[in-house]
Amino acid sequence: MKLRVVVAGILLTSGFATLSPIVELPGTGGTQLEAKLDKESSPHWYCAKSADWYTLWLDAKQLLPGAVECWCDNIQLIYDEANDSFSNQEGVSIRVPDWGETTAFESLSPGLLTSATHYFSKFNDALEDAGYKRGTSIRGAPYDFRYAPPSMAGFEADLKALVEETYAANGNTPVTLVSHSMGCFHALYFLEQQSQEWKDAYVHAWIPISPAIGGTINEMKLFATGSSEGIPGVSSNTVRAEQRSYESNAWLVPDAATYGEQVLVSTTERNYTASDMDAFFSDIGFAVGSKIRARVADLTGPLATADPGVPVYCAYGTGIDTEEFYEYTGSFDDEPEVTMGDGDGTVNLASLQICQGFAQEAKEFAGETHSGLLDNSDLQAFVVSVATTAGGAH
Repeated sequence: MKLRVVVAGILLTSGFATLSPIVELPGTGGTQLEAKLDKESSPHWYCAKSADWYTLWLDAKQLLPGAVECWCDNIQLIYDEANDSFSNQEGVSIRVPDWGETTAFESLSPGLLTSATHYFSKFNDALEDAGYKRGTSIRGAPYDFRYAPPSMAGFEADLKALVEETYAANGNTPVTLVSHSMGCFHALYFLEQQSQEWKDAYVHAWIPISPAIGGTINEMKLFATGSSEGIPGVSSNTVRAEQRSYESNAWLVPDAATYGEQVLVSTTERNYTASDMDAFFSDIGFAVGSKIRARVADLTGPLATADPGVPVYCAYGTGIDTEEFYEYTGSFDDEPEVTMGDGDGTVNLASLQICQGFAQEAKEFAGETHSGLLDNSDLQAFVVSVATTAGGAH
């Protein structure tokens, strides 16, 4: 068809062209979760033990001091070391709403906080301005971000079916995968599991945005002390056990090959690099973390030689202060001194730049933050340009 695509006032293509349909994968913490409770006990008398389906993530009221302890208990995973498996707390059921749609990650908090917690909404608004349509040529793969692939039974099969369904619903047009943050890790793992014949038939391109595939240094503080994420009145220690319980956080631990001999954490006793994770987990009192890390450490193979098998166009922000070194002069319960480095405010530059090794094009956006990049009109235009096929310009 004859197509004129305009984003941010820029004419991207003209003549005969087709928009590749898009399937999106959000990052960690980027999908709404719903819970149902039928518990025999709770950590405090005021914590509900029974409830029909309600929004577990994100509901700001549950993160207030006092209430957050109830929330931590409900969302925390249980690791069975003997069986090497993860599960919800007893009496807690958790589900991800709206498979195949983008509603679960357009905004993280439905209702009054929708605009304050928007995630992919403005990005998808721009795609619709360019000719896309939610639910038809924009599809979504929301997931329970607490887990990594070993515990996500059926996710890759469901994602493969979603890609094939989206391909067929859009005139047998190959699909563009768009992923953000940890979603890029999932996308890389997914692509590595598929045959080259399948990828050649169904995937036009992959666009990793703010990729966290080399891990992030802030995971070190998360495991050692916890990370309150700036929630007023909530200490880092309060949420530490809940954060340690996520299989996905072990997946996001800094990759040794990516960070080399860079010292990430120091105490009065020793230094820790990304190669010292067994000692680090032991010293912070979470020795089982080594076993959990072993489940996920090599899921995608060596990142320096990664081969997704499809055209890759990555984008990431730079020039934002990003935590890269923690100095503890007392207990790991105490907040450390923090040294900043380059990155997007969440992911360190070394991790962001890994995609340069297998991308046809890597675009840096100076001054853009980890999630703020999704709202950047130049990034939106870049995505539409990549997704324009049969005569479209990249």
